[in-house]
Amino acid sequence: MAETTTKYRLRLLFQEVDLVLGRFTLGRATSCNLTIDDPLVSREHAEILVDGSGATVRDLASRNGTQLNDKPLAGAVRLYNGDRLRVGGYEFVFIVQIPETTGGLRVTLETTSCPGCGALLPESEQVCPRCRKVVVPGARPELAIPDESTAPISIRDLEKVSDSVARRNARMVEEVIAMALSLGHFDRAADLIDRQLAGFERKLEKHGFCLDDLVRLSEFSLAAGHALGDPARLRWVLGRWTDLGRAMPVELVEKLAGSARGVCDLRPEVSRYLAQLTGSRALAASCPELIARLQGLL
Repeated sequence: MAETTTKYRLRLLFQEVDLVLGRFTLGRATSCNLTIDDPLVSREHAEILVDGSGATVRDLASRNGTQLNDKPLAGAVRLYNGDRLRVGGYEFVFIVQIPETTGGLRVTLETTSCPGCGALLPESEQVCPRCRKVVVPGARPELAIPDESTAPISIRDLEKVSDSVARRNARMVEEVIAMALSLGHFDRAADLIDRQLAGFERKLEKHGFCLDDLVRLSEFSLAAGHALGDPARLRWVLGRWTDLGRAMPVELVEKLAGSARGVCDLRPEVSRYLAQLTGSRALAASCPELIARLQGLL
């Protein structure tokens, strides 16, 4: 006889883990059902309890906490299809599989968006179980991915999904970097920063760059460079702003000065950056305070 029981899974990128009835633990310990090798993850970090009515997740008093849909997890919370669970530097998606009339199982990726709380719900849901708002049929989120029973995804749809996933992943990595720096895991932070820098350089070569990305990478590089006593990370910041011919935020100059203290002498790099700024009349006129602050470093 065909299996008719609803199934639950955790998805990480293209890998999926089945959740069986009972207690499923996530953490660094090898005794956990899912072992996560990440210094930001506690030995027993979180647990998912699966029973006949569904699944709930609970943080196990972990050092860095667990997030559900970008919010800190407090107490035992019911999981719904499409929920995003963040443990350390990893984000899992909770997937519900329901039986079809043919006896097979279908992953319920067809979702709708609750107009009240924004939760992702099965498309067939009429009332949100969280906030009790009536769900408008067909109000699907931008990134709802159709299954094989719907029309094929267009190239534009795929590009939209890819760009959104890339932005979300970048934000997630940046949060992990910030957390690693705050906890003193400087080597771990430096590895992640190097990956982000490599991605920035590739993007710069093909499509140009985003100023906000450059600011965040500069801040991370300055923090890691100071903590590790690595002058190359500090010089990268000034070199990149000089090469791109852009005026950095004045606040970044203060961080630059603090990061260089006791690590290296950046006056030659500051002089080159100043020459770049003052060499353009329009650029110099737009950032007099920045130029004054840089001159104060010489």
